[in-house]
Amino acid sequence: MPKHSWAVLLAIVLAATVVDRTEAANQAAAAPESPQSAMLTVAVLLGIGLLAGLLVFRHGGPPAQSEVEEIEADPDETETLTEVASAGSDSAPLAAQLIFDTPEGRSQVLLHGEESILGRDPLATVVLTDPLASRQHARITRHEGEYWIEDLRSMNGTLVNGTALSRQRLEPDDLIQIGQARITFALESPAASGAPAAPPPVHD
Repeated sequence: MPKHSWAVLLAIVLAATVVDRTEAANQAAAAPESPQSAMLTVAVLLGIGLLAGLLVFRHGGPPAQSEVEEIEADPDETETLTEVASAGSDSAPLAAQLIFDTPEGRSQVLLHGEESILGRDPLATVVLTDPLASRQHARITRHEGEYWIEDLRSMNGTLVNGTALSRQRLEPDDLIQIGQARITFALESPAASGAPAAPPPVHD
């Protein structure tokens, strides 16, 4: 209960007690109340009223500034939450793309999922029509945000930046060579890439 409520309650109890005792004394004396007794009762009641009003005035009113500060949101905490949300949006994974340079021009393929197979097999993720490519020539996998390329024991091998490999981590702008196909590995935002979801065939 607030402090001013206790003060008002105490004043009411004291006033009731004084009035009750005064009436009891008058009844016991079996005589009319004297002017002095009445004045004393009025003075006591006024004093109690003034005391209760003073207590209400001192303890009432709006809450202290410290209480308001506790209710208000902490600006540092709000700023921290904003930074966390921004960091989450900035850490969105980039899309892996294969950029093909062919006599017909340049085309882009956006890789989906954790694994993509490159080869002449019609069921491959990226279908190559180069006769020097094997049916399942190479595999690109994504692991913990990194992309790796692996040669699947192809007939003519897989080269990255001119070096034959069995398995190697891919970096942006790495040049992959399968047969006569030249493929550039790239990473960028899916919204900005504009690459098709379905890979087009690669012509010699």
